[in-house]
Formats: sequence, C-alpha cells, structure tokens
Amino acid sequence: MKSDIFEVVPADSLIDSSQLESYTCGVPGLDDFIKIYSREMEEYNKTALSAVLIGKTVVGMFALSTTSTVTYQEDKHGNEAFGVASSLYNQLPLLSIDHLSVNKLYQYDGSDDSPHIGTAILQFIFGIVVDLRVKYNVAIAGVTVDSLPDPVDFYIKNGFDFLNNFEENSYKESYTLVIGYEELEKSSSFIH
Repeated sequence: MKSDIFEVVPADSLIDSSQLESYTCGVPGLDDFIKIYSREMEEYNKTALSAVLIGKTVVGMFALSTTSTVTYQEDKHGNEAFGVASSLYNQLPLLSIDHLSVNKLYQYDGSDDSPHIGTAILQFIFGIVVDLRVKYNVAIAGVTVDSLPDPVDFYIKNGFDFLNNFEENSYKESYTLVIGYEELEKSSSFIH
C-alpha cells in the first residue's frame, strides 16, 4: 500500500532483515515488541506488523488488529467518541492500534522542517478504517489504542480521547484512548 509520502509493507516481507533489526524508536518495550513479540503474535494471527518505508529506509512501524470494547454508560448520552451508540450498545467493534512507532531518526523534534511521520502514519490508519467501512461495508465504530504515558498528547492532538473519564486523571503505565468513526473520518486526509 502506498501513500503520497511512504510505502507500507508487511514487516515480515522486508527482503533485508537488517532493516528491522537496526530499527529503534527509542522505547525499549516498543522495540522489543517489534523484534521479539510481534513474530509470535503474527504466527497466531493476533496482530500484523507493518513497516513504513521511505525508499528503503524503515521510518515507522504499526500493527493493527480487530477488537471490541465494553462501553461505560456513564449517562444517557454515552461516551463522546461513540455518541449515542455507547448508550445503546454495551460493545462496539473497533480497530486496535497494537503498536505505532517512528524511527528515532525521523521523530518530530518540534521544528518547522521536522517530518510528522507519526501523524502521517495515523492518517494512513484512518484511511484503512474508512476503506473498511466505505469500500468493504465493514461495521466499525472507531479506533482504540493503549498508549504509554508520553505519546498520550500525540493521540489527543490527533482526535483521540480517553475511553473513560477516570483514566484522564490517573497515573498508569498505559491509557486506553479512542476515536469514533465520525471523528476519524473528518480527520482523515483520504478522500473516498
């Protein structure tokens, strides 16, 4: 699959395995997922790791899977990410981002000329979701991610919100964030 910026291929299809072995995003647990755990999870169809290439350079990685979530019916209006649907249904079909990382050499550094590879990958994922819904008529209520504390702001800036209000005000090792289909469709840079 291609975007205007990069090409996306299954990580296990990389011809030069050193491309994967030399990849680092700078977070040991995420790097371990890529190099150790993703292969076993793929073997059992629990996830699928994709490599994001600009030319022959791996600039990012992501892994997706399907999931569902139990919605918390806090009030008659439901979770904001899913609108009224979360008050009508106690489970909603979602796409899960199991992993999203950017090669440390290509991470956004705050300068105007720094690439926004992470945001571009997220937009690409949103395009996949829109394709699933529009082209293939697959029901999907949105996207979820269990985020480490540091990238939470990145996801919030890209339209995600906390699944539950109590997560926003607590300190945890990871936070469950969601973006509803309507919001990600608006955020998507892909036109269908």
